[in-house]
Amino acid sequence: MNPIKKIISFTLSLILIVSFISFNVGALFDKENATEKFYSYETKLLCISHRGDTALYPENSLEGIKSALKKGADFVSVNIEKTADGVFYLCEDESLGNICNAPYDSLSQMNSDEVDKYRLFDIFGKETKYKLVSLESLLDRTDSEDGIILDVKTADKDAVYGILKENKSLDRIILRVVESGSKLTEWAESKPEKVYVIGKYTGNIIFSTVSYINALTSAKMPAVQFESKNYFNVSFGEFFTKRYLKSENVRAIAATYSPDLCGQREDNADGWNELINKNYSVIETNNIDSFISYRNETERLSDDLRELYDGASLMERDRYSQVSLTNLDKATALCEEVISDDVVSLAELQKAYSKLDFALKEMKISTGEVDTRGALNITAGKVIAAVLVGAALLAGQIYVYKMRRSKKENK
Repeated sequence: MNPIKKIISFTLSLILIVSFISFNVGALFDKENATEKFYSYETKLLCISHRGDTALYPENSLEGIKSALKKGADFVSVNIEKTADGVFYLCEDESLGNICNAPYDSLSQMNSDEVDKYRLFDIFGKETKYKLVSLESLLDRTDSEDGIILDVKTADKDAVYGILKENKSLDRIILRVVESGSKLTEWAESKPEKVYVIGKYTGNIIFSTVSYINALTSAKMPAVQFESKNYFNVSFGEFFTKRYLKSENVRAIAATYSPDLCGQREDNADGWNELINKNYSVIETNNIDSFISYRNETERLSDDLRELYDGASLMERDRYSQVSLTNLDKATALCEEVISDDVVSLAELQKAYSKLDFALKEMKISTGEVDTRGALNITAGKVIAAVLVGAALLAGQIYVYKMRRSKKENK
């Protein structure tokens, strides 16, 4: 080969190799680990899709998980149960007969080699082509940025920890366990490698609730899912939520997919607004499409509010009347309060935006006179008119009095 052609060929090959390496290294560093997103100090409103995109796929199916994540869910929560021979699969044990065509009530009644025979049902109870997924398969077919929350029984957490450790997945999977805060913390801290956990609390005693949070906070995993059928449970009361959940170090999770878990609140914008106003920063929902739209709208309106606020801050205040400025200051104060919060509901953003927008549209140019809108505007003419009217009324009363007295005397 011609030496010049060799040099050109070598140069082109080198460029391609460097470009390939640069692209892949860049992609590697651009990925955000799921657990980092969850425990980030830069708190954002997060979405957990309950058992995946169940509107299109069977619950706990791999396809449903991937669909929910693709739509914008930050995490997908899945249940895991084990077979008679100790293999974990994604399913809810007590509903096995309702979710697939297996002739069993529980996954523990079959061996893992039988599982592939059966197909999952859709939400209408119709058999589909989708199969139950093993935990190992889930780990193999998802990436570090794919947020997965495993609902694990207390008795199974050691076995699950071992599988995650073996698969080098401890740093990207979060375990959710029903156990006391102190025991869960003690267990997590006893492990040689860090394990991420979410606690579940169902009580209604303020001291126990705070103690549960403190236990997980000490282990630097302050994430708690508060559950109750009671609308007025202490976990949903403003005294608790404003004092203990407002800290950016606490991740409070509300499971709106069931009214029995969130104090009978709806899994829609009304329920989300109320819980987010109470400083819940993670919503677990069955309505993945609606929630993503809701969150997108909050992000859009938040940007619009900041732009409107910045514009208001640059106004020449000496040009406007005092009443206009007072109304503007009240609106901007509310705006500042909303903007300062890391997680804000759509309802609060709408309220702040509407108030500031109205105040700006109602701004009046100062005329140099005392602005008395909303108060009595007293002028010399008005004083004279008032005196004349008063005198006329008095004269009328005197005349009527004299007429009545004259009639009495004539009688």
